[in-house]
Amino acid sequence: MSQTNPDSIATKSTLLLISTLTVMSGATIAPSLPAMREYFADVPNADYLVRLALTLPALFIALGAPVVGTIIDRLGRKSLLLLALILYGLAGSSGLILNSLNLILAP
Repeated sequence: MSQTNPDSIATKSTLLLISTLTVMSGATIAPSLPAMREYFADVPNADYLVRLALTLPALFIALGAPVVGTIIDRLGRKSLLLLALILYGLAGSSGLILNSLNLILAP
């Protein structure tokens, strides 16, 4: 198995782009909050639940970080990164398919 040069531009660029995903989740969701609030107006506590859509990704990052550190030791960095990116993509696009606010917010 070949080692990746940690000083290569591709490695640095990949790490930089992946680190922006946490910030970009909030920046992507924020403009759609008024439309979500309007769409889910008939749901009890919709205003509160819609705002949760903005804060839950950061909460799961903070709570999951210690667990991920342990998993990295077992699975390796690359395989966990690939799994996390797939999960991030699926969870991020769940609003396209789901019509229930509770399902969108489900972990």
